[in-house]
Amino acid sequence: MALLELLTGRAALWAGGAVLATVCALLGVQTLRLAQARASLATEQRDRAADRARMEEAAFRQAERFRATEHEWNEAQRKAVDAAEQKAVQARADAVLADVASGRLQQRIATLAADARRAAANSPAARASAPTEDAAGMLAELQRRADERAGILARIADERGTAGDLCERSYDALMAP
Repeated sequence: MALLELLTGRAALWAGGAVLATVCALLGVQTLRLAQARASLATEQRDRAADRARMEEAAFRQAERFRATEHEWNEAQRKAVDAAEQKAVQARADAVLADVASGRLQQRIATLAADARRAAANSPAARASAPTEDAAGMLAELQRRADERAGILARIADERGTAGDLCERSYDALMAP
């Protein structure tokens, strides 16, 4: 019996040692797995940090490109506005010259109408037909009104043409590659 007890005690000891060895092996495996998981996590965190840095750099470069493009657009818009203003100034100067020429033409027509009236007053045949005198005045007035209306229409056309050119240049500046 003592042998049996001894064998049972040794078997229990061996069994306890085997259990302890198994537990130690499992702890070692788990420690290894934990170390690998930590290394994998660290690698993943580095990769994500590198991705984030690349994305931030790409966003920064994209923002810089957009700012440069926006600056080009603004510069093109400014040039278009400057050209439109210059064209408007030229149109106003041309309108002033046209008004001066119109005034001279009106004076010439008034002189001709006055000459026609004097000629009509001195002519015995013309005295008999009063409408001749009114016809010269009527033609002078008609020409004056037509010239005045043409000036108004020319100013409107100049303004709209300038605005249209500005719009077209602005659009072209925004659509340029």
